[in-house]
Amino acid sequence: MAMLSKDDVSQHADDRLTALFEAGLAHDDGEAARAHLQAGRPVHYVEESTPKGHVIREHPIGVCEMLRVDADGSTHVIGGI
Repeated sequence: MAMLSKDDVSQHADDRLTALFEAGLAHDDGEAARAHLQAGRPVHYVEESTPKGHVIREHPIGVCEMLRVDADGSTHVIGGI
């Protein structure tokens, strides 16, 4: 049985998380996001131009920022968009 390196395992986890996230978004009509924003909570999403391993966080006031998401689930603010 071949063993994967830690980097390969992390990349595989990143790829699976991204695929699951994108699949969920593909079936979303935006209703849940609008409800979260109206309730004062931020929403997270990707667009076609969003770099791999990143998400956009939109705050209820309309401010958006790019986040990098690591394999362990930690997020890092890259900057406003």
